[in-house]
Amino acid sequence: MGQSGEVAGVVAGTVRVRRKSGRQPFDAHGRAIQVSSPCLGAKVNNVPVVYCSPGERKHQTAEQHLFTHEVKAGLFLVLVSKALALVWEAQQTGTGKLGQFVPKDPWPYVNHYSFHILDPDWGHVTIKMSGHRPCGAQVILNGHEYVAAQAQKAGIGFSKQENCFTAVNHAAELAKVADTLCRVGPWRESGFE
Repeated sequence: MGQSGEVAGVVAGTVRVRRKSGRQPFDAHGRAIQVSSPCLGAKVNNVPVVYCSPGERKHQTAEQHLFTHEVKAGLFLVLVSKALALVWEAQQTGTGKLGQFVPKDPWPYVNHYSFHILDPDWGHVTIKMSGHRPCGAQVILNGHEYVAAQAQKAGIGFSKQENCFTAVNHAAELAKVADTLCRVGPWRESGFE
């Protein structure tokens, strides 16, 4: 952490940083703040962090990493890139007090983090998240990855190239696995589709 602080602990992939003076950093209103970084948390846990260029196909970078490295279930890669994001700016009143929040115009480029996870049920899952509040997130699931993971558990032989099944030993069994994505589940009973 250099001279500014030391690692105080890792919690859920983020790292708490304590100032060397032993005091917690504070904001302008005297409230204690926690300084955390998803990248620092990944590095502490030996998960590679790769900074990507604009236009780079991040999912292909993650697929290449899966192909060339042995990975265990869980977070295996963090990709960082800049993208446009909604950022709110606090305005001050004429008396210097905090006023209303307004969106910055034009939207600035901020860091976005793609957390690539190897899940035993879903295969390769990606959570993409803006690094700036309000921290919007996307959870990206791939049905082919799910079918491949379930087929592997069931012992169904297949070969796959990128997102395509190229050979299957028992097509009817693979079709049954794929049909499990379509069955009625608790999300349909609650009205979510």
